[in-house]
Amino acid sequence: MERTGKTTREAARLFQEIIDHCQAADTVTRDQLGLNITDFKALKLLCEHGDFGPGQLAAELNISTAATTTVLDRLETRGYITRTMHPTDRRRSSIAVNGELIADPFLAAKALLRDADAAICRMPESAREQMLIFLRDLSSRMERTILQLTVPSPHQRNDQK
Repeated sequence: MERTGKTTREAARLFQEIIDHCQAADTVTRDQLGLNITDFKALKLLCEHGDFGPGQLAAELNISTAATTTVLDRLETRGYITRTMHPTDRRRSSIAVNGELIADPFLAAKALLRDADAAICRMPESAREQMLIFLRDLSSRMERTILQLTVPSPHQRNDQK
């Protein structure tokens, strides 16, 4: 029984270490780009998902559309994105990421993904399958936990006083 507890603690510690490495890569990238956290999250979303409209981006960032406009203004001023009229819907704008300008700073995250890929490739197929089962289960559990969290906003806390 003690062995299982020790193994579980070691696995949790290593999992936290991997999260810390990913956050460090994001911090390095954010610093290189000279962006705040929200602007960096927006840029990452645009890089990962392609053509998000401002409304979709606001929903993903959990900020108002007005705040999203400000984020996009800052990203555009720095040359990280360009906004144009949507080709089929004149009410929307289309956002394009300037890949040449931001390709190099994203190398830190890509290097970590290559490290993960290399480690996974060294595993036997049966171990990879078990790892996928574990990671899917862990991701699902964490998602459920996050959805159940109810942390009041600063406004809600002030209203309760």
